[in-house]
Amino acid sequence: MNTVLCKKCTRCGDMKSPAMFQIRKASKDGLTAACKDCLSKYDKARANLPHRVEARNQYSKTDAFADSKRKTIRRYRDKNPKKYKAHNMVNNAIRDKKLFRECCEVCGNEKSHAHHDDYSKPLNVRFLCCEHHRQWHEENGEGKNPF
Repeated sequence: MNTVLCKKCTRCGDMKSPAMFQIRKASKDGLTAACKDCLSKYDKARANLPHRVEARNQYSKTDAFADSKRKTIRRYRDKNPKKYKAHNMVNNAIRDKKLFRECCEVCGNEKSHAHHDDYSKPLNVRFLCCEHHRQWHEENGEGKNPF
């Protein structure tokens, strides 16, 4: 399948390793013609076309969307009961003023998320902005002790 040592992206024209392309069984070499970066840029641009934005806005107002969102939330809660419990405990502690939301510990951004390094210690959290929270998970995975 991925016997190609280097492949040229049809969009940017750069030669890249096969790991930079998505798998596509219908292709002769088993890879997409465009690299992952180019496909990502294309998908983002396509998603922001006015008619697609409007269609998403209209769908978000339907009962089907509400049902889908409820099912997704329920699935997450059923699959991650300890995480859900820890998130609730933090939210309740913030509401009851037993815990105070802090700025991001990396950059000082006021809009921060409570991050659990260990879900068995639900009120032991660090506050990270969206960007640094995502970065933390990219570098560290789910967490040192998620259960």
